[in-house]
Amino acid sequence: MKPFWKDTVSDRDRALLERASAVLTGNVLPGDGYPWSPLRGIVPSLTTYAGVWNWDAAFHALAVARWDKDLAYEQCRIIWNTQKENGMFCDATYADGKTMYTACKPPVFPWAFMRAWHLQPDEEMLRTAYEKYKKNESFWVNERSKNGLFHYWSEDGGIYARYESGWDTSVRWDRYHAENLYPIDLNCYAVMMYRALFEMAQILKNGDGAVWQQKEQALSAMIERNFWDESLQAYTDITIEDRESTGVLSPASFMPLYIGIAPRERAAHMAALASDPTRFYPLMPTVSYDDPGFDARDYWRGPTWLNTAYFALKGLKEYGYCGLAEDMKERLLDMVAAEKRGIYEYYDARTGEGLGAHDFGWSAAFAIELILGF
Repeated sequence: MKPFWKDTVSDRDRALLERASAVLTGNVLPGDGYPWSPLRGIVPSLTTYAGVWNWDAAFHALAVARWDKDLAYEQCRIIWNTQKENGMFCDATYADGKTMYTACKPPVFPWAFMRAWHLQPDEEMLRTAYEKYKKNESFWVNERSKNGLFHYWSEDGGIYARYESGWDTSVRWDRYHAENLYPIDLNCYAVMMYRALFEMAQILKNGDGAVWQQKEQALSAMIERNFWDESLQAYTDITIEDRESTGVLSPASFMPLYIGIAPRERAAHMAALASDPTRFYPLMPTVSYDDPGFDARDYWRGPTWLNTAYFALKGLKEYGYCGLAEDMKERLLDMVAAEKRGIYEYYDARTGEGLGAHDFGWSAAFAIELILGF
């Protein structure tokens, strides 16, 4: 593969880019014999996850667009091909031919698609994407929203709504089941969805831009009105019934910084949390270090995941906390580089040891983004 990075990257970063791109290309299952035939699917891990997952595919697409246009767009098309009449995309489509619709995944694809599209512009793909994501927005509004805010659900009555979040076993769902909450990150992802739809509409000149802009602005205002916990001086998930804070601090709490809607004084409080060794410093665990439910090695209950860490640190950087964000980013990259056995699904938030699936796709994707897209 021809290098897709500049010669100015460090030796550590060059080695990481080589390793990460090898993971993503190595995790390709070609179309023949698979339900996504004739497309090529990137699976999260050849040893653990035999299928193409919804938000994994989005993250894979934005990374591989740096060197393989066709492979990037094939990840989009695989998920597009699962769209139901109500606009829902699948949770996953498996190598054995089964497709899972019990739940879906957060609507990150429009954002990821536009990131990939700017690297690899294609007007026909943009037109198709717009219609797919416009229809998917209707699904989120009609089946996953109440009173202007978004929530998770699942077709089994909501019991497994936490899996729709992607944060399957998170401490965020311990006190309140996921179906009873408005999650802060989901609503910020929806803002990203609206911004992507607005940008698509503007490029396509189809006259829809004002609709998406209005929806984005209304949702952004509701996030600021509802998700700030004054006692914690932080953003948290809130209950649907009475909009009470759950009191749980996680990387999702930083999402209003990533989308740029947090007032400066609130961003300053979030930066203080990020720099606090009892909360999130240095490895941005998936729940604050001092949370009673924290476990540095237990799946979504404390380990470091590169995707959630990326959004949090990028948000801090966008608000001018560059020194802190760069410091934590470098520690994350040192952690991934030091784990010589492979690029892992998640990492011990104390020691940095790789855990979970080996050669994991979105960890590879966000290693690339931390180096080239930060």
